[in-house]
Amino acid sequence: MANTTVDIGTGASCVFSGAGAIILALNWTSMALGTKSIDVIDTTHLGTTGNKTIMGGDLTNPGEVTLEFQWDSEPIATNVTPNVSNVSQTLTITFPTHTLNTTSAATYAGTGLITSVTYPTLGIEELQTGSLTFTWDGLTDAAYTDAI
Repeated sequence: MANTTVDIGTGASCVFSGAGAIILALNWTSMALGTKSIDVIDTTHLGTTGNKTIMGGDLTNPGEVTLEFQWDSEPIATNVTPNVSNVSQTLTITFPTHTLNTTSAATYAGTGLITSVTYPTLGIEELQTGSLTFTWDGLTDAAYTDAI
């Protein structure tokens, strides 16, 4: 029997909001949601035998999101070109709505900054694409919410 609860990424979207929000109408081609992690602290001492010992740190690294998109060199509105900025924004990524038994899609959202932008490589008969990295700031913990 096929797994009917797994879905594909087609239909996912993301929205930036808050002061200085940008990127209102780009064609997203990939969204790498990154990794949330915790530091590992080595607690090994001279009396330790067998294996090194470790403990988890108290602070997590909230991670970052990498978004790839089709570059638009003629935006249809102002403030839609991606730029690195120290202005905190809210990023909400909405997963595709599942086809079975759901009324709303899962989301992943939090606050952070656009910390890098990769501009397109221009070539003959090549689609212009770019990418940006959005780093969660840890002030509003990035949270995943299941579909309902």
